Amino acid sequence: MTNTGGPAKIIDFPEKESVIKGRSLNLHCKAQGFPSPVITWYIGNLMASQIKEKDLRISIYSADGGVTNSYLIFRDMTSSDRGLFTCRAENSIDSGMTKNYDEDSVFVEVRGKFEKTIISEN
Repeated sequence: MTNTGGPAKIIDFPEKESVIKGRSLNLHCKAQGFPSPVITWYIGNLMASQIKEKDLRISIYSADGGVTNSYLIFRDMTSSDRGLFTCRAENSIDSGMTKNYDEDSVFVEVRGKFEKTIISEN
């Protein structure tokens, strides 16, 4: 009996996300399938792994414990960092003959910093 595998499927990803300017964005993507899917992150149309070579604020971590978990951390966000972030999970089924993928995206807003204003009455 051969295992033909199961297609990659994203099972946990945020629907909306925003971050305060200067803070970190923490995105989590969870996928399942057999064989275990490989997760690739995109920022806009570019692979995040390529961007992080030039932008040290970006880190990507992955773990596989029955399902594939991947985390994208983008530190010290600025207004120009807002945009579309995509998680793509991919695996090969049917002995590697068929590539399968699932992807999900979220538009990340970067809000201004909140400043505490103290009003005193004299």
